[in-house]
Amino acid sequence: MFFCSRGPVLLRSPGDMLLFWVSCGSLLPLLVLCYNGQERCAIQDNKQHHVSPVLESLRCYNDYSSYVRCSWEESPHTSSQAPLALYYWDSPENRESLCKPYGQPALNPNNIKLTAQCEYNTHDFGININHVFFFKTSCPPALVLSKNVRVRTPVHLSQQPVERGGCLLSWESPYPPSSLLTPTLNYQVNYRRSNQDDWTAVEVQDTQLSVKAEAQVPGFQYEAKVRARWKTGLWSEWSPLVTWLTEEDPVPGPSNAQCVLDNETAVTCSWEVKRDVAQFLTFHLSCKHNHTAPAQKCCDNTMVSAPSRGPMLKYNCSFHVQDLEQLEVELVPTHNSKTFKTHKNIRPNRPLEVQIEERDGNWILKWNPPKPNVELTYQVHYWSNKTQEDTTLLTVSQGSRSLSILGGSLRPSECYLVKVRALVVPGQGDTYDGPPSEWTDPVEWTTQPASWSITTFLYVFISILVAIVFLALYITIPACHRRVILWEVSVPSPLKSKVLGEVIKKSPDRLLFPESERSEKTYICRVQTLESGEDISLCSSW
Repeated sequence: MFFCSRGPVLLRSPGDMLLFWVSCGSLLPLLVLCYNGQERCAIQDNKQHHVSPVLESLRCYNDYSSYVRCSWEESPHTSSQAPLALYYWDSPENRESLCKPYGQPALNPNNIKLTAQCEYNTHDFGININHVFFFKTSCPPALVLSKNVRVRTPVHLSQQPVERGGCLLSWESPYPPSSLLTPTLNYQVNYRRSNQDDWTAVEVQDTQLSVKAEAQVPGFQYEAKVRARWKTGLWSEWSPLVTWLTEEDPVPGPSNAQCVLDNETAVTCSWEVKRDVAQFLTFHLSCKHNHTAPAQKCCDNTMVSAPSRGPMLKYNCSFHVQDLEQLEVELVPTHNSKTFKTHKNIRPNRPLEVQIEERDGNWILKWNPPKPNVELTYQVHYWSNKTQEDTTLLTVSQGSRSLSILGGSLRPSECYLVKVRALVVPGQGDTYDGPPSEWTDPVEWTTQPASWSITTFLYVFISILVAIVFLALYITIPACHRRVILWEVSVPSPLKSKVLGEVIKKSPDRLLFPESERSEKTYICRVQTLESGEDISLCSSW
């Protein structure tokens, strides 16, 4: 007899396992009723499932009299982990007992693991008696897998074009046609335009789906996938994507057009248009309340949304109706246009026969006006061909057809270019206006060489005179200096006398002239030459 116990159930053999699962399958409601919210897990031999390193390292030895000692290896604990607790399972008594730890866990230097030990006191020993130990952890409640059953993924998803631009999607059941599951499967097909976020989902019981041309945008790539589900349970995994390219529409128009009833008197319609088409065409809703009523715009508050990616614009519009059964709605295309006021967009022709001539040192620019029907003014632009930054823009007074360019404002002997354009005379209020005309072709002229004025002549003369003076000084000063030196050498000097030289050699200054006399008295010496040829020096002080 199978009954609900208050503790774990010991399963010793594969036969016991099979009997247990068969019993659970047949008595699942009873098991649910027996579960009282406490954590209870069955106990089974570790050899039938994934090998546990901790259980593999578990060793238990007894003295065959009063106790059993066990040891095992475990990884070092973190702060959030509790130490492992080993329990002894008493099958006859249907109860569990803690194997009391003794000693401190020791670190194993070979594999950096902790070796823990515990001891359990018992007197149950014998040849046919087994001791069953397990590590007790939190045990989750049983999970009812019957709600999580899913079928296999559909296979051979493909597409083929059909008439009028549509597409036929087809696939096959993952099970053979003879399987009882095949006719009970439901399918869900999702398709969308590539690189879009939103999928269009359709559920069918057949193995094919026709996507109409109205639900696709011409000239774009689409992708689709399919999955299956049994009567209950979960959907299968999605099949691989299938893609196709829609044909280009020779006459581009709106796509994905549809209307939704918000309530008895309100309708919301939406449609999509390509960006390049929306530049030139606008589609608006036209409504008829009955067959004989004239068509009129349904709403003027059309909303436009532009996704960040993709070449489509989405439109939607809501409006109220009185009789839904008699309502007729159409999307009417209209060309986009732009209106221009003729008197505000006048661009005159450019002036004619531009000529320039010199008169009294100035340059006179002349031109012939175009044939306008409005008053014009002109702008003159001239610049140096050598220095492009040297440019001037002038506005000529109204009615004038010439301009005098002062010769003093131009560089001599330099090439200049000039061009002219016409402008509509601006005004206030509802008057003529518009952009200026095109510039005329540039006319080239060269200014005259510069003439010497009195001021320029004086500047040049003074500069040359100063240069001559400096040059003369540069030549004469060294020559004068040399002549002075020669003159000093030619003047007679007592110091150059040979007799005085001999006297100085024989009688030094200190002997001839005491220090006091040399510093306070002045001596005058005179040298006389006798007939014998000797020189006599006569000196006197004063």
